[in-house]
Amino acid sequence: MSIPATMRALQQTSLNGPQDLRLITDAPVPGPGPGEVLIRVTAAGVNFVDISQARGTFAGGPQPPYLAGIEGVGEVTAVGEGVTDLEPGAHVIGVNGGAFAEYMVLPAAAAVPVPTGWADEQALGLVVNWPTALAALKPLGGLSAGQTVLIHAAAGGTGQAAVKMAKHYGATVIATASPGKHEVVRALGADHVIDSRGTDIAAEVLRLTDGAGADLVLESVGGATLDASLAATKRVTGRVVVYGVAGGETAITNWDLVYKHQIQVIGLNIGILIQAAPQIFGEIMGQLFGLLAAGVLGPGQPTAYELAEGPKVLAELEARATVGKLALLA
Repeated sequence: MSIPATMRALQQTSLNGPQDLRLITDAPVPGPGPGEVLIRVTAAGVNFVDISQARGTFAGGPQPPYLAGIEGVGEVTAVGEGVTDLEPGAHVIGVNGGAFAEYMVLPAAAAVPVPTGWADEQALGLVVNWPTALAALKPLGGLSAGQTVLIHAAAGGTGQAAVKMAKHYGATVIATASPGKHEVVRALGADHVIDSRGTDIAAEVLRLTDGAGADLVLESVGGATLDASLAATKRVTGRVVVYGVAGGETAITNWDLVYKHQIQVIGLNIGILIQAAPQIFGEIMGQLFGLLAAGVLGPGQPTAYELAEGPKVLAELEARATVGKLALLA
């Protein structure tokens, strides 16, 4: 399989945001090291992580100039030393830097095969959004049938998966989204949909739960929304799983947890979970493929754009003007 020396890629040139993302045509094609594979990228997933990195708010994120993107899917074109379970021609999805490009390197051990019968882009979400949603609901969030879960940003890639899974597990789902996205969220099975921008979220959740609050909150927005989430959570037994800071940072003090919000606050970063608790991640992926086999989750339907449209797509995601999973086609 012929591999070129250079490729097209999106390069982040500053930490001022996605407007400084540039298409270059002479990026060197990387080579796979020991335990790695090189894939010809057919599609890359667009995630809030990409925005956090572009803004310099992602802890330990890359410094510009760097090739952007973390989630890629495509065809294996070369394998590094020690790789025996993947061969050129296999189609896999995985996470690593430099996904917004025509080629990227993936750790072979973490490269997940594209399910049989799926187009490559339909697997986007399989290693980022869906495991995040499942981790937040089950091993960390402890969701069980009959409980109520509040899911923020429910029209996004992670939020949509979370709504489907929560309904499968027998929960009552209260979802937040901007008004133009409400019908999308209702179609996924949400029992109640709240305006994320024009409603007192905590008051509405308390009204819908007869004053009890939500058993579990999936919090990816941050800022003032995190404050509302804490106030909307059931006292003592309620859990808030925080896995995003799209709306900015906010502080929770020990005074708050003792005297104001007597709840359980849990942090989630799927990359750290993979590294620090690989057994839990393995269980999550096993459950995830069980949900796929049961038809709870199916092939994704991302909205696809050309690679050169990356800056515009990231800007729209940052403005929360998008619905569902977004993809850049290489």
